[in-house]
Amino acid sequence: MIINTLQKLVPRRHLHQTEALAVAEKQAQKLRSALGIDTAAIATEHLRAIPGVIIEEVAGLGVSGATRQIGDLWIVLVNADEAPVRRRFTIAHEIKHILDDHAISHLRQTGSPGPDWLIERVCDYFAACLLMPRPHIKRAYTTVSQDEATLAKMFDVSIDALRIRLQQIGLTDTPKRCDGYTRDVIPLPTRTAAA
Repeated sequence: MIINTLQKLVPRRHLHQTEALAVAEKQAQKLRSALGIDTAAIATEHLRAIPGVIIEEVAGLGVSGATRQIGDLWIVLVNADEAPVRRRFTIAHEIKHILDDHAISHLRQTGSPGPDWLIERVCDYFAACLLMPRPHIKRAYTTVSQDEATLAKMFDVSIDALRIRLQQIGLTDTPKRCDGYTRDVIPLPTRTAAA
């Protein structure tokens, strides 16, 4: 089963963030290969074809997605109220939770911003790698277009997800903390002399 093969790629020891991200990208590449996908965009139907994984869209879920195991099957619940591009990203994110289920304690880090901070970051990275593979993004960016809307449509992802992926790959710079941020100047109230 594809899931078992991909789970074995995660070492059974504590992983540094860089290592965890490298494993996630390798798993995404192998999953695309196992599903026979070599196109830029990956259809939701391909994700639904993963053996042992059932994807259900549920209205009013309250979260973007959730995963649980029932026997040998994995159930991925996705919020049906969200945009299709968001649902696809969520499905890919939840698949990474499945792949890391047996090694979850190796990804937890003490002293991180939250107990599951690294886990969620790695799942997002996996989703980006699966939906926007490095070679396809580089090829499209250098030969098709550098327009974000065009690329987002080509890979069937949100513009925000595309921007982050372009930064991850190094095709665009990470914005400085307050780039593009402007604020209206609100005058401070003037003090009146005490009577």
